[in-house]
Amino acid sequence: MTSPDFDQQIQDAFGSPALAQIFRESFDEQAQPGVHGFSFVPTRGLAQIADLLGSGHPVGTLLDAGCGWGGIGLWLAERLRCNLIGIDSSAAAIAHATTISPPTGIRAGFQVGSFTATGLADTQVDAVVAVDAFHFAPDPDAAAAELLRVVRPGGRLVLTLWSTKTGPDRFTRDYPETLAAAGWSIDTVEEHPEWLAAQLRLYRAAIARGTAETDPAVLRLQGEGAAVTPLISSGRRLLIAASRPGMPA
Repeated sequence: MTSPDFDQQIQDAFGSPALAQIFRESFDEQAQPGVHGFSFVPTRGLAQIADLLGSGHPVGTLLDAGCGWGGIGLWLAERLRCNLIGIDSSAAAIAHATTISPPTGIRAGFQVGSFTATGLADTQVDAVVAVDAFHFAPDPDAAAAELLRVVRPGGRLVLTLWSTKTGPDRFTRDYPETLAAAGWSIDTVEEHPEWLAAQLRLYRAAIARGTAETDPAVLRLQGEGAAVTPLISSGRRLLIAASRPGMPA
């Protein structure tokens, strides 16, 4: 279960015009309402993720683990022309995700679930993505094993997260090692300083609005920026791609 505070953050951020504006002006001029606003991968980064997910074998069904309100998963599904399953531990996030109409020709379903209990069958999906979410899994080892279980042999996993030398375990953990220990084959680990620079720029823009700001989503962004900037500014922004060994049946 998620905390009531996180559910409230979702409620505040979903559909906030002020938040959408600040993302477009200070983070990524291509940022789209409903897609951006609760994670920190610019549009070009999402396109790269889609390319990685679609390389090799065709994607029939994509799992977006930690899907939030669903916008990123739907964007990727449209790009890949595949169906989508989104899971999130926040009932508020799933409630919002179900209000978004999927792109024409795309079937999408959203359900409450967690990284360690997806509720999916063995090898049910062709690929898995977790954008800025996997590091919140309470048990990353069990989460890596669960995602391996639900993806077919040869299927790909793409994660985005932060890596720092100090701070809580969710930032300092060696995630490639965690995935490899669960049975994943690591394909690539990429550093994206331009994503981090855009995130820090966004935080500065939010904080610059000062105490006159009244939008709850932007106020949250101000507080988040003040809290995490000292931690992540000297860290790394990572994209990790891995595959389940074996060939599809």
